[in-house]
Amino acid sequence: MSSCHTAHLTACLPVCLWFRSFLTCSRFLFNRTDNYKAKSLHISGPLYDHTPPQVVYTDSSPIAAAGYWKTNGEWFVYRWPSAITNAKHVDTIWMEMCAILLAVSLWGPRWSGYKVNLKTDNLLVANAWSTDNFRSKATEDLSKNLSEVVHENDFVFNLYFIHRNQNLADAIAHNNKKLFLQRNPSATHLKIIGKSY
Repeated sequence: MSSCHTAHLTACLPVCLWFRSFLTCSRFLFNRTDNYKAKSLHISGPLYDHTPPQVVYTDSSPIAAAGYWKTNGEWFVYRWPSAITNAKHVDTIWMEMCAILLAVSLWGPRWSGYKVNLKTDNLLVANAWSTDNFRSKATEDLSKNLSEVVHENDFVFNLYFIHRNQNLADAIAHNNKKLFLQRNPSATHLKIIGKSY
């Protein structure tokens, strides 16, 4: 069972200040489901029901962030710089949001007019995204950047929580390219961002 909540911009002053560029839009739609923690983000208007959704998986680990666009077989990996891998503590929500932002930034321009179902195995990220309750300003800033990319490229974005064994990007984020390719035989296009993997 799912419910739909519409948050009007005038009801949230802090959000309104950031979303000034969206004042011509009447609302954002937030969809929540009982089985998945999810929020849809799009400007009110056409719901792009005429196209099948683009399915994307993202994951991060202490060594890398990764994404897999299952619908077309493309994938990427970004190996964290030593400043992150050597840090005593790095916020896992921040790391997961980086993987999501990398995927949306890399492929977003080709998603115009589509629904995008992005799947993460991090429940903290799904909860933070669905409630807009981020633990740090850095993670909140990533969320704002993500919203900007969605707006600029005009697609519908849904973020879902899935279990780790269902996350098709998990193996590549944990430096197991062989397992990733076994599980995803249609994965053909590798984009390495940053250092070689």
